[in-house]
Amino acid sequence: MATILIVDDMPMIHRLLCIMLSRNNHKVITALNGKEALAKLKETPVDLMITDINMPVMDGLTLMEKIQSDDRHKKLPIIVMTASITDHLKLLSNGLRTHPILTQPITTRELNDAVTHCLQVPAFAD
Repeated sequence: MATILIVDDMPMIHRLLCIMLSRNNHKVITALNGKEALAKLKETPVDLMITDINMPVMDGLTLMEKIQSDDRHKKLPIIVMTASITDHLKLLSNGLRTHPILTQPITTRELNDAVTHCLQVPAFAD
């Protein structure tokens, strides 16, 4: 069982991912944007983060940059979800260390495979 932080501005996405992840006994906490996610990371240790890119207040790219510049969280595995090819290309061009990039809509199998991979593979070297 892992503790997973879901960062997305859509509560329906939180509910769907919670259902999908709870079937594998994962504990899920949620945040509506990057700023809220950083606050949650200070409160609760997590094993993995799943984030959207397009969110108000602080987007997913900025969130990932802040996490990777923080020694406490820089090795946190991150799964990115996006429905946009443009966002996918932004991720690649920014050179951000991410684990799988899942294009929405995602299946339970895709999510579970990505989570399993991220929890089993050591964090990328700096």
